[in-house]
Amino acid sequence: MIQFLISSPQNHHIQATLTKLIFSISGPFGGLNYLRGFALLLGATQYLSNGGSSQGLDRWDCWRGSTVSAIDAVKQTLAAEGAGGLYKGMGAPLATVAAFNAVLFAVRGQMETLLRSQPGAPLTVGQQVICGAGAGVAVSFLACPTELIKCRLQAQSAMGDSGSVGATVKYGGPLDVAKQVLRSEGGTRGLFKGLVPTMAREIPGNAALFGAYEALKQFFAGGQDTSGLGRGSLIVAGGLAGAAFWASVYPTDVVKSVIQVDDYKNPKFSGSIDAFRKILASEGVKGLYRGFGPAMARSVPANAACFLAYEVTRSSLG
Repeated sequence: MIQFLISSPQNHHIQATLTKLIFSISGPFGGLNYLRGFALLLGATQYLSNGGSSQGLDRWDCWRGSTVSAIDAVKQTLAAEGAGGLYKGMGAPLATVAAFNAVLFAVRGQMETLLRSQPGAPLTVGQQVICGAGAGVAVSFLACPTELIKCRLQAQSAMGDSGSVGATVKYGGPLDVAKQVLRSEGGTRGLFKGLVPTMAREIPGNAALFGAYEALKQFFAGGQDTSGLGRGSLIVAGGLAGAAFWASVYPTDVVKSVIQVDDYKNPKFSGSIDAFRKILASEGVKGLYRGFGPAMARSVPANAACFLAYEVTRSSLG
């Protein structure tokens, strides 16, 4: 009965809807979140080097010019908290990852429908870039508050692991972060601190992600018809597309992170541009790429698995 419904031309939209909904479940289990342990490694490297702090930018002064590496960060974390510490602050992202993926691919799907000349017609690489950018706008509003919570907890953990003088436990967990922000940082508006740099990351990042993915698929297929590609090609395309995401927007993510952990009452940054300038003045270009290695190490296999899960799910639905 289900096969009949989704194969009927008049109910073609049901197939697309089911694909998007099922992907929201299959995507994470396809591998997207098995590599989230890199997130704290990435966060700690950014914070210990660039100064993000749940207590404002005091750490900026303490760690300016630091040579803390990804290896140093993971050693400190493992010594202080064990393997579980690598997943610090991941409660909020894990709780929303299905919704994040559903929104990302659903909006992208709707954009594809709008841009197609006729149902089922393949899209050009340029059109996929537009679809990715549109999806990036939508997911920014979900990513911003969840990443603010993650960043606050990771900054707090990194401060404790580094042995910084005056480091205190301010937050008891994700819900506590949300409650404190809502209560003392301007209500709902506080949860969307860093929305501008989040959008500056998600819009061009997802444009690059989906554009690169489509370009690589067409390259491997030798044309616009990519339906015959094997899983190996899809894995490579997905992994390289994930690399394209971070290669295009990584400095923006660093700026977003330090903005989101900046102290509400005594901010050290007046905005994204000010944060960018101060990082650049203090550490040069390398300061904008702290944690880039862990980000790429996480993104390539995670997106390879994510896109493979999506393609397999879509194929299985006919």
